[in-house]
Amino acid sequence: MTPKLHSALAHAAYHDLLRSLRDEGLRDLRGTPTLVTRNGRGYWYDSFRVGADVRKRYIGEDAPDLAARMARAREDRVPADQRRRDRARLVRLLRAEGFLGLDPTTGSLMAALAGAGVFRLGGTVVGTHAFRLYEGEAEPAPRAGSGGADR
Repeated sequence: MTPKLHSALAHAAYHDLLRSLRDEGLRDLRGTPTLVTRNGRGYWYDSFRVGADVRKRYIGEDAPDLAARMARAREDRVPADQRRRDRARLVRLLRAEGFLGLDPTTGSLMAALAGAGVFRLGGTVVGTHAFRLYEGEAEPAPRAGSGGADR
């Protein structure tokens, strides 16, 4: 079965939604992002105080992508409710374009896993549920008149 190819608009909306969700994970930092180097590799942690103790929560491995996401999170002043409305609009657009969604039970399970930090720490969904959500990763459908032989 060949995956359905969606429009360039749907493809862009999918990637905007994905970027927004990844960036949102950096907005709930309690303290200061701290770079820790081990064996020549850098790892970012959210360092914060709880009483007299300093706690660290893992953010991710040092990479240009993570640095750009942290910079965007620091600079973005859009209120949380506006970001939520923007993501809801993108989801509506994806549904209108025919993207598959999750049933309420699976959606609740995925939300609970995300809330527990499973995906932030590198957890991955496999199998049927992952395959159903993979269609946004496919290339967008070619525009009418843009494909074909050179003239």
